[in-house]
Parts: sequence; C-alpha cells; structure tokens
Amino acid sequence: MGISDVGRPGSEIHVGSPSLESVLGRLGNGYPHLFMEFPALLFTVFAAGFLCGLPRRWAALPLLVGASYMTLGQSIQIGPFHFTVIRLLVAAGVLRVIMRRERMAGGWIALDWLMTGWALWALCCSGFHQDPSEALVSNLGLVYNGLGTYLLMRVFIRDGDDVLVICKIVIVLLAPVALEMIIENITGSNAFSIFGGVPAESEIRNGKIRAQGPFAHSILAGTVGAVSLPMALQFVRKNRAFALFGLMITGSIVMASRSSGPILTTTSPGAVPGGTGRL
Repeated sequence: MGISDVGRPGSEIHVGSPSLESVLGRLGNGYPHLFMEFPALLFTVFAAGFLCGLPRRWAALPLLVGASYMTLGQSIQIGPFHFTVIRLLVAAGVLRVIMRRERMAGGWIALDWLMTGWALWALCCSGFHQDPSEALVSNLGLVYNGLGTYLLMRVFIRDGDDVLVICKIVIVLLAPVALEMIIENITGSNAFSIFGGVPAESEIRNGKIRAQGPFAHSILAGTVGAVSLPMALQFVRKNRAFALFGLMITGSIVMASRSSGPILTTTSPGAVPGGTGRL
C-alpha cells in the first residue's frame, strides 16, 4: 500500500515461517518485511497500547502523534501491502472500537455516506487504469488511510468540547515539527531523515530551501500547517495567548515549506476569522 521499499541497509528484519509464506504467496510471494528502526517499532507498540487504553476523548492522541512524527519510511510490508505506523495505529483503533463497542455520535450522517461513496468509487475506478491491479493496491491504501482515520475520529469526537481538545493536541504536537522545519529551512538538513522515507537534504527551488519535516513533500508539510491554522483561531476569544501560539506554529510551518499552495490556502475563506472555517 502506498510507498515503495525504503529500508536502509541493516535495518531490514525478515520474519516468517513456511506456513505463513504459503499464505502470503497469494498476496505477493514473500515473507513479511519489517522496515522499521527499533525506536519506531517501540513507539508503535506503546502508541497502539495507549490508543486502546486511553479514555475516548484522548484516544486520538497516539494516532495524531504517529501522523505528526513518523515518516512513511517506517513500515511493515506483507506482499504488495505496506503498513506504515499510521496504518498500524488505525488498525489498533479499529480493534479498540470493536472491543469497547464504541459508536459514532448521532449515528450515520450524510458526511459518512459521502466518505463511503468516495471510498467505493476509489476502489471501483481502479479498473479504468492501465494496470488495474497496481491501481487497486494503491487505492486500497488511500481508502484505508482516509476512511479509517475519518471513522475513528467520528467515534472519538462527540461534541464541541472534544473538537477543542483535538485542536489543542494538534497545535501542541506541531510545535516541535515547526521548530525542526525552521532549522531545516536554514540548514537544508532534515532531522526526520533518520527514520527513512524523507531525504536528508532538503529540496532547493530558485535558490530557496523548502523544508518538509516528516512529511512526503514540502507542499504536504505546508498544507498541514495551513489546514491546522483555523484550529488556532478557535481559541481567539477564550485563550488569545494560545491562539497566537497556534498561529505562530502553523504559520511557521507554512512559511518554512516555501510552497505557494499552502500560502494561498491560509488566505482562503475557511482560514480567516468569520469565514467558513468555523468549527
């Protein structure tokens, strides 16, 4: 699912058994491959445990930490499928929901149907590609990421107070990312490259360094900052100091990415006070 093999020499651990190989042969003729540094593996295990054990309001914290700090270079490959840290945590979240019999607040709503329709079409349209099987594998990963995360958040977030908690978590988690991207924007070296999946040297365009942090591209990094900016605006009335802190964090990420798309996103109606971005 998603990225290609990105393990560094010495970081590959092959595990499996003949019986497992016969099963996996149907999917890709091979054993599972662990392309994961020990700290990332340890983080994944602990994060999955916390995700299953934390109270509902805080259950999204491990998921958001994984999305903020772990690169796509940390993954487990089974046949053609790549299970990155975030995908493993989504699986842990689904297990939690099943074990605790948690449900979405308000039942099934229109947006849930739209997301489900998008997921079904993403899978069905694979047949129109030049290589349907490859497109299906890629789209399965896309649907797993998008729909899986969305449904988990629907379970974890039940009211306005839960929304504010998530906004605070995101802003605080992005603070170290913003600091790293500022340093990266100055030095041209990406500290998150130790986890693989992102280059050690930052992209340079028109003589300007474009920081990307743990994300797959500088445009995606900047977009994360841009779409998180409205979260800071939710605290303008209740906690102006925190709102200013959030604007500095998200704005720094956008500017460090040196990408026009994220900059334009911050000027859209959904990113300004009184616009459609009100949560």
